[in-house]
Amino acid sequence: MLHFDIPAAWPAREITRSIDLPSAPQHLAPMIKGVLIDLSGVVYEGDTVLPGAAEAIARLRAADLPLRFITNTTRKSRRLILDSLAAMDLEIAPEEVFTPASA
Repeated sequence: MLHFDIPAAWPAREITRSIDLPSAPQHLAPMIKGVLIDLSGVVYEGDTVLPGAAEAIARLRAADLPLRFITNTTRKSRRLILDSLAAMDLEIAPEEVFTPASA
């Protein structure tokens, strides 16, 4: 079972979603094509990974779901964002990151 948690730092956003892929109705399984994940405020804040973010990314990767990381920041180049992610020990490939300039 996949379990997604939005960090508790924002009580209004506390949402839990569970998807049991192996036992999901057959007609629903093909609907899950991938996951879009916002970076700032969801995966990290400043230069700190938010609690549970790295583990959630690992679980999604283990489920073989394609991941794309998105941001609307224009203050950092894609390269700087990737360098920041690497400094936080997050292994995210360049082709998985989309910024306003790259989109």
